[in-house]
Amino acid sequence: MKYLFLFCILLFALPAFSQQDSIVYSKGLRLNGDSTRYRETFTRIGDSIIYQKIPWTTVDSLTMRTLINERSDASIQYRQAKLAWEEQEKSYLMRLRQPTRQLVSLFKRNPDGPKDTLRGEWKLNGVTVTITNDRIGNKRITWYSQDVFEYEKEIFFRRGKRWVSDKSILRK
Repeated sequence: MKYLFLFCILLFALPAFSQQDSIVYSKGLRLNGDSTRYRETFTRIGDSIIYQKIPWTTVDSLTMRTLINERSDASIQYRQAKLAWEEQEKSYLMRLRQPTRQLVSLFKRNPDGPKDTLRGEWKLNGVTVTITNDRIGNKRITWYSQDVFEYEKEIFFRRGKRWVSDKSILRK
């Protein structure tokens, strides 16, 4: 009895599932002259027919859209990484200029250095350089006090007859 009841339900419900839609693919024209493909579906329910017209894309166009989306995502990520890198570089350059700013605020001006003592032939890390008119070669020396000057973003301090920075030594 139970199986007969299930069989009757399936018998009456099966025609509802067995209806097939008629699907037609057509090509239409847009106002600007481009062609577009449409999927037209005709569904018959009882005495009425339901008609749907949906723009349809081929597998190739879906692949193209996927590739374009991945490329745009990659370009957005690259742009964000580049902006972050530029921000870090700017921060690094600001930190490089910080000792100069501290020295200027400490001494309030850029004084003239001991021009008589820092002239002539000197050795910068073992290489002979000529110092004239507050210049080592073509590069200018910026004085912060009688005992402190800056050359190529290095701060030199007087230590007896030598001038010493973090990386270099200038001696007679």
